[in-house]
Amino acid sequence: MSGIDLRVRFGWSPAGEVKLDDAGHLVLPDLPTAPGVYRWTLTGTDGDRLYIGEGGSLRGRLRDYRRRSSMATANRLHGVIAAHLAAGGRAHLDVATVAEVERPDGSASLNLARRTARNLAEHAAIAEAYLDGAILLNRDTE
Repeated sequence: MSGIDLRVRFGWSPAGEVKLDDAGHLVLPDLPTAPGVYRWTLTGTDGDRLYIGEGGSLRGRLRDYRRRSSMATANRLHGVIAAHLAAGGRAHLDVATVAEVERPDGSASLNLARRTARNLAEHAAIAEAYLDGAILLNRDTE
């Protein structure tokens, strides 16, 4: 039987705190335009909660969360994060723009400009968060 033996590695870099302005819009830290994976961490009111996602341009993708949007996920998350901040919680963003894969025959850079590579990194991060017992805001069904 053949199988897959693959390991994804990357590290989170802190992007910064997210604030709420007087109009109820999220104020994001300066973000890279590079493709990559991002992680929202909400702390303070309902225990720690995470949301992990990916984007072809992190700045462009995360800009979708600043205010209500026609995109279902961005709209849902904006509401959750804005309510969390309004209740006195904290929100922080981490990003990863470099990743690699390791196979039995060696390791190689994972080109995060490719959606499949970003999805692989995103899903690896989600799987690790589940294994760590994190509470995730990602919609996932059993």
